[in-house]
Amino acid sequence: KNQCWMNVNAQNHFETMDGLDSRYESVRKKYEEAIKSDDFDKQMLDMMLKTKGAAERVSQKSSGDPGLIPAGINLGGYSMMRLQDSILFFHRMKLRNNTHFRVDVLHNDLANMVLTAKLSLNDLHILGAYERLITESDPSELFYKPTFGEVEFLLRNVQYNMEGRYRLLRKKLTIELVVSDITTNDILMTYQNNEDTTKPITLQRKNIDEFLDRLKTDLDKWLKDYFNDYLMYFGLEGSKANAELLEYEKEKTLALDDYTDQVLEKMKKRLLELYFDAVQIPKFTVTAVTGMQIKLTKGVLRGLDTIHRRGLATCKREDKFRKIDMTIGFSSLQATYHYEAVFNTGVPPINGVLFVTAHELIAHMGLILTKNPETLNIVIDSLEQVKPESITVEGPANRIIGNFKNLLERHIFTFISNAIIHNVKMISTITQCEPRLNAFNIEEQTLSQENEPNTDNRNKNELSYKNEEQINETLKQTNEAESVEMLNGNGNDATNIEISIDKHESDAAPGSSEEEIEGENRSNVKSEEVERIKGPMVFSDGDEDQSKSESSEIEKKKKKNDVLPKHKQKRNKKSSIFINKIPGRKNEK
Repeated sequence: KNQCWMNVNAQNHFETMDGLDSRYESVRKKYEEAIKSDDFDKQMLDMMLKTKGAAERVSQKSSGDPGLIPAGINLGGYSMMRLQDSILFFHRMKLRNNTHFRVDVLHNDLANMVLTAKLSLNDLHILGAYERLITESDPSELFYKPTFGEVEFLLRNVQYNMEGRYRLLRKKLTIELVVSDITTNDILMTYQNNEDTTKPITLQRKNIDEFLDRLKTDLDKWLKDYFNDYLMYFGLEGSKANAELLEYEKEKTLALDDYTDQVLEKMKKRLLELYFDAVQIPKFTVTAVTGMQIKLTKGVLRGLDTIHRRGLATCKREDKFRKIDMTIGFSSLQATYHYEAVFNTGVPPINGVLFVTAHELIAHMGLILTKNPETLNIVIDSLEQVKPESITVEGPANRIIGNFKNLLERHIFTFISNAIIHNVKMISTITQCEPRLNAFNIEEQTLSQENEPNTDNRNKNELSYKNEEQINETLKQTNEAESVEMLNGNGNDATNIEISIDKHESDAAPGSSEEEIEGENRSNVKSEEVERIKGPMVFSDGDEDQSKSESSEIEKKKKKNDVLPKHKQKRNKKSSIFINKIPGRKNEK
């Protein structure tokens, strides 16, 4: 037997549950026969068609006015879909019209405490707004150009199958949990941008898996609420349960809860053994059309080991399989990124840390067990955020958050949220020999960071200030008169440019600010001087001697000027760039 597969003592669980079922088999059959005599299925179906799926308390709240009862499914939230060379971000997706359905099957199996229902939703039109980000060969490089419009998805022949797991509580039947799946034949997408409307595009299910998962979650909520409402007002079947049946339900619930807690503890132990308490999430870069760039690196997600059970576990026996279903939760999942924001206004790049916290995330988890051979498969889906997620930006960027607030809230936040959801679902692979999670290794991250091209914060011998595209973008943004002077300015009139590059906000010289940097008269700088500050600067062998001689000349000039206050130092008539030393920090070039 391969030891890399996780062992959860499935054989002992089968023996325990099979023993309980056989011991109370006659009690369960008598209860089912008593309920069938009342034609329970027909009564439930007639009421569902009469109320059109609206719960009784909702009808009372709306005073019988169907126009006040919500009839469309609102998918809500932020989601994304990756297409060829682009990513679409969707906001507030919902059904275009009311939800129409046909009930194909409605059956109660009270011997096994299961309600089965099959609904046909026919054609669903999902409508919403989208924004688009462009990608090239590297999918982590995203380019934002304001491209937005309206998008509509047509889902044809949608079939929804659900199982409601009953529980007897104080002689009342209630549905503890809903397990379901959703299928569709064809998926078409039509979107309209600021230019025209595209022809319908055929999509595969994997393209909108997130939409279908949210749709399934909303349908689960609706039917669980509706049937529990019906059982509260009209369901008297629970009163026919005798003491023996109640004892069976009690013993079964305790055995299931005890076994699932043991499995969850083994899953936690497995996560810690594989160092999955902190997992790596992908890095990415977003470049705006204005030239502003936000780089997110060293992404790490913590908190997967906080998995715990919420509510009671339920089970169902099917041939050689046993399936246990439950609701699980995670406490304070937190994604952390190191960010670097590069602006095209002449301001040095700023760095800090960004946090996205999911305070209370819940999901459905199913355990599929076999006795011989002993195997375990885990399914995690229907993720839902109980409390709103929060995003925190630490560092100097929080003072100028308005410059990239739209990118942060709509795109970066959505990207990180989807990374959290993906890694939560990948917990289901820890029972296998090759889990699909990547442990976060700070040493490897540091080593890869050192091997990357040098930047302002990683190499003191280079000045990574602007690339050629950012220089061109800066020239475009200045007014026409300034651009002419920068390209054709007289060298005799040029003034010196003082640049101070601060690694951290606390290292900045007193009185230095973005306004002072932009306040310098850049209009008299020649284009060849602009070329000198493009980065990163790579020196050849011949240039090293020249750079050393230039450094010695600067040192000599500085020694002469140290005795005078800065505002009395004489300005050079020739255009040049020099860097003043700031007390308490090393000189950077």
